[in-house]
Amino acid sequence: MNAKWIHPADLICMVMQRIYDRGLTTLTGGNLSVMDDEGVMWVSPTNVDKGSLTRDDIVRVYPDGHFEGKHRPSSEYRIHHRILKEHPNFRAVLHAHPPALVTMSVLHEVPDTKLTVAAYEAAGEVGLAEYGMPGTLKLVECVGNVFSCGYSAAVLKNHATFLASQVDLFDAFRRFEQFNSTAELQLNAGTLGCLKSLTKPQIDAYEASVKKYAEAEFSVRSEAELALRRDLTVIARRAYAKGLFTGMFGSVSARTDGNNFIINPRCRDNACLSESDFVRVEEGKCERGKTPDDTAEVHQAIYRNNPDVNSVIVAAPVCAASFAVCDRAFDVTIIPESYGVLRNSVRIPFEALVKDKESIGRTMSLEHPLGIIDHLGIVLAGPSPLYAFDKLEVAEFTAVSIHQAIRSGKEIKSMTKEQLEEADSQ
Repeated sequence: MNAKWIHPADLICMVMQRIYDRGLTTLTGGNLSVMDDEGVMWVSPTNVDKGSLTRDDIVRVYPDGHFEGKHRPSSEYRIHHRILKEHPNFRAVLHAHPPALVTMSVLHEVPDTKLTVAAYEAAGEVGLAEYGMPGTLKLVECVGNVFSCGYSAAVLKNHATFLASQVDLFDAFRRFEQFNSTAELQLNAGTLGCLKSLTKPQIDAYEASVKKYAEAEFSVRSEAELALRRDLTVIARRAYAKGLFTGMFGSVSARTDGNNFIINPRCRDNACLSESDFVRVEEGKCERGKTPDDTAEVHQAIYRNNPDVNSVIVAAPVCAASFAVCDRAFDVTIIPESYGVLRNSVRIPFEALVKDKESIGRTMSLEHPLGIIDHLGIVLAGPSPLYAFDKLEVAEFTAVSIHQAIRSGKEIKSMTKEQLEEADSQ
């Protein structure tokens, strides 16, 4: 969906509905703004149900600061106005109060965006704003000072988060959602042990290692390919709906023939993918006018080394992916279902992702279908898209159970050797 063709009032309603449905704000919490090409800021209203906004509820704030609309603008509209007016490169601002980011705010900390490559892409370095009472000029000053230091996101002490986008409000939402996912992952991983972060040179090295595919024209669309596109669309949207993908991160692919495959595109919202969005990769080239997901080479390596694997998923659900930012092993032997579906987990170092993706393909198999890739997330291999997705769901359910058991403060009792042997004999 292209925001440039959507009226600002409609855009705010669409994104606020998504924020509310995603559980990132409460009924009257949070606010959004968009700067249009005429210098008018459109902003959500105060004390109105965020789950049922209409275009008539949205308020215009003019360059001189006066506003027009049937409601008063959000009590934080001055913060939005200052950010957008002082930094004309920003086109939209989002403020919301999801629990994980509020938790960081009451700790007077910012999420560590160097835990994963997706986190850093979403928010970069993040500033910490001093406390100010909501709706006051002091808070405007505190937040404005952080953005004046070059940040595009700020955690407000004992409040929540502001994030600005240079693209549009859809981009702001995807980045905010990923930023919140990072906070959730960090809080979860903290229960597992010592967290590991990347350095900026490591992040730069990863970004430089992402393959730029040459393009080619693929004119023939077989019935089998169209069926795979339909199946992958359903899987991607379901993964998003269940919180296993974010709008920014998560990839799913299916083998077509040989080592060729179809994969979701880079920089497209996983919640809104359609069959035509998926990218065909054949003989090391991708279809013209499209860019495959950054993890395409990981998918490719797994297909190349495992002729019986027909689908691959890379994701970072907040419980399973927490094992990717600490040294604790992911024990899948807690119940027969997790052991039967996942068998065991293999640790894949970040260096392999940067320098030797082929080794990831050699590590994964249907016998070892779950990989923990340091600072990326998890990778699943399956005989079909549906079975790969089942492994993704089981991995996250298993991780949730482990986290809850750890929080209980009691010992986790995994399956015994005899029980595992009995499961193997079935």
